[in-house]
Amino acid sequence: MRFNPAAGTAQRSAARPTAILAIILIGYFMILLDNSVIFTGLPSIRADLDLSPATLSWVQDA
Repeated sequence: MRFNPAAGTAQRSAARPTAILAIILIGYFMILLDNSVIFTGLPSIRADLDLSPATLSWVQDA
């Protein structure tokens, strides 16, 4: 039985797109989760800190 280096490389390169896709999807999920927390909390942040709508947009952008 001979060692075929090309077979191992093909198997490793096939796993990389899956790993890259998983990292991208996890990052996108974290962004969506962060935005939902911010949008849910904006009314109470505005009431507690007595912020104007213009100032509240800074909270949203930060």
